[in-house]
Amino acid sequence: MIKFPDNINEFKQIANIHKEELNNQGFLSKCSIKFLTIFYRWMSKDKESFVIIILDENISEVLGFIFCVEDAKRYYRRFFYHNFIKILFLPKDIFNILKSFRKKRINLNIYRAELTQIAIKNSFQGKG
Repeated sequence: MIKFPDNINEFKQIANIHKEELNNQGFLSKCSIKFLTIFYRWMSKDKESFVIIILDENISEVLGFIFCVEDAKRYYRRFFYHNFIKILFLPKDIFNILKSFRKKRINLNIYRAELTQIAIKNSFQGKG
């Protein structure tokens, strides 16, 4: 079934899939499961982004996800602004994020709408 995630367990599964399948791809993959859970949960509620999951409803297992934003220039800024206090309690993630932005000099002015992340569990890849 394809649906919007609606409970903390589904967001944790999204975070785990991100860590496992998108390992070393972008700064988010360096962040903790806790940070990614907060990130995807907030982004799913944000009016300028959405998260869709592929769910095996027989066992309530998330098999994959898609994350899109309407304005790539603003979505990180909006996330950090609205979640600053929560993130303060994740110092390792703050360090990784700052390090990543400093090294890459990410240009957020290139695109507006963007398919930002797409991932499927390895055991389900290539199965149609």
